[in-house]
Formats: sequence, C-alpha cells, structure tokens
Amino acid sequence: MGLDFYAESHGKPPLRLSKFTVRAVGSLLLVGYFALREARRRVNATLAEMVMCALAGGVLNLAVIFGFRQTVGQISGIQYMAFASLETFLIVELVTRVVLYFRWLRHA
Repeated sequence: MGLDFYAESHGKPPLRLSKFTVRAVGSLLLVGYFALREARRRVNATLAEMVMCALAGGVLNLAVIFGFRQTVGQISGIQYMAFASLETFLIVELVTRVVLYFRWLRHA
C-alpha cells in the first residue's frame, strides 16, 4: 500500500514486480532456510559450515533460476511449485553432502 500511495501522489506508475522476480526471491529464501536447517540438524554443522551451505545453496538456486528464466516466468503456480520443490530438495541434499564430504576430508 505504501508504494502505491507514494507512486500515485507523485504521478508515477506503481511498482509491479514480475512473476519471475517474486519466484526467484521466494525460492532463494526457501533454499537458504532449508540449507541452514538441514546443515544444523543432519550434519550438526558449525556456524562457518552453515554459512557455506546457505551461500552455496543460494548460488546454485540462482544459477538454476536464471538458467530456466523463461520457463520460471511462464509456467503456472502449481507447475512452478513442483519445479521449486524438486530444485530445493536437490540443492539442499547436495550442499549437506558436500559439508559431510569436507568434514570427512578434514578428519582423514
């Protein structure tokens, strides 16, 4: 409401975010949250490892989202949720396994 009121009072068109932008930011936040949660729960990661998981998951998520930019912006909500769920699961699994692998290397 605040942005619309400001735009109307100053004679500018209201700010509208694209479907792609909303989906990219939402999935980025979800991947970050689940990567942190799984790293803490399954791996019992340290703070540095948790930050690494969140950053790596975010970079992977953005790579996938920008790689499929046309698809993400055009598919319906239900199809996108299936795509995002699968993508989030695979990214979280990958980053938690990478942390486990790095721990194994450090202790070997």
